[in-house]
Amino acid sequence: DSFEVQAIRWASQTPDGKHVVFQALGHIWVRNTETGEQKRLTRQDEHFEFYPVISPDGEHVLYTTWHDQELGSVRIARLNGRGTPRTLTNEPGHYAEPAFSADGAQVLFRKFEGGYLLSPLWSMNPGIYHVPADGESEPQHISKSGSMPHFSVDGERVFFSRSTGELGNERMLSSIRLDGEDQRDHLKGAKATQF
Repeated sequence: DSFEVQAIRWASQTPDGKHVVFQALGHIWVRNTETGEQKRLTRQDEHFEFYPVISPDGEHVLYTTWHDQELGSVRIARLNGRGTPRTLTNEPGHYAEPAFSADGAQVLFRKFEGGYLLSPLWSMNPGIYHVPADGESEPQHISKSGSMPHFSVDGERVFFSRSTGELGNERMLSSIRLDGEDQRDHLKGAKATQF
């Protein structure tokens, strides 16, 4: 009926240090660091939840979902679990690695192609996207490639990793403006796995 989870993923702490958010057993959990009490972020059982990220104000959690037939989405839920999570993507797809801007007003995520073990449907236009966190407008495609996107401190540029080299075995840290222009390369590492 119950057991102690031995592995958690994507753990992060709220700015005040009072809560930790993590993924385990396909769902996102919120743990109170003072009392040890923990509970699910949502109450749904229709899909799995991945990549939880806490907003800069500590009030919301950004995450992605997955369902084998209906595919995935990018969503925001209140940390306290109240209300219905807001969906930021307008079509099903394969989504990963969401990130907030420093002011919490903008969101980044990566869309990737399916195939092999995952459904190949909804695989057009992979890359990095940004969208307002309030979900009031459509996601904007800003880069055809890259992974692990994150905003610059001022929110004007997006940094991301990409594969380079003859065999694609080197990593490059690059950045691009929110309009998808002015790509710049900053760091390159044959042994780097993440910047």
